[in-house]
This record gives sequence, structure tokens and C-alpha cells, in this order.
Amino acid sequence: LLSVQINGTACTDIEYTTPYVEFSCNVGPGVGKNLSVVVTQRGFVIANNTWFCYDEPRLDDVKITVPWTGGIIYVNGTSLGADLSKTSLNLNYYGIEFPLCKSMVMTIP
Repeated sequence: LLSVQINGTACTDIEYTTPYVEFSCNVGPGVGKNLSVVVTQRGFVIANNTWFCYDEPRLDDVKITVPWTGGIIYVNGTSLGADLSKTSLNLNYYGIEFPLCKSMVMTIP
């Protein structure tokens, strides 16, 4: 039985792509780099000197509708995080700083 943990969190749906040589698994959402990876098989650690990094955030598109009052800002991208409490948005519109995000809603596909 193969077990994979990244920074103490278990990976799911582990499948060998090459028997006993290469595998794939699903990693839950998260942030960080140089996170420890521990692979065990039947209770024995077979790899623990490996590191994992999540992709850096990438913005693909930003759309602003009615930016002065009651507007909506649409931010489209990848690896933006899964924890809204750790996400912030600073808007600089033509050189003017706007502290206008009073609430934020995140949709994760």
C-alpha cells in the first residue's frame, strides 16, 4: 500500500503510471514552496528527501464594471489560492489607489 504526504497532508487517488517506479496522485489546494514529500510503502519510508511547490498565481484577465461605486471586479486566473482569508486585492486604476474592496466572493471551479 502506497502513501504520499505533502507537508503532512495525504494525497488522494494514487496510481502507478509505471509499476513501483512512477506514480501520480491528486494534491489538495494549498500554497507554498519547498514543502516536504514523504512516500511510504507498507509502512516503510521509501522517499523523504523530495520537495513540492505549488504553482505561482497567474492573472489572465481583470474586468472592472462601474469602478467608482458599487462596482464589480472580475479577476480570472489560475493558482489564486483556495482560502479567501489569505487572499487580497489591491487596485491601482490609472495611478489612483482604490481601497474599494469591502467584500470578496471567490468561485473555485
